[in-house]
Amino acid sequence: MGAFGAGPVGGMREVADAAVRGELAATIGRRYSLEEGPQAIVDFARKHTTGKLVVTVEP
Repeated sequence: MGAFGAGPVGGMREVADAAVRGELAATIGRRYSLEEGPQAIVDFARKHTTGKLVVTVEP
């Protein structure tokens, strides 16, 4: 079975292993402040996003 093959858990084990090894890159589409959190939800719901959305919390 190759990497990400269809195994007993649909290949998710291989994906999880690759993530642990740091082989998966996550593209951050946009960063939002906590105050902009509601806009992040709207953008996500309307699919106005590319990559991951990150909401940051300042101490």
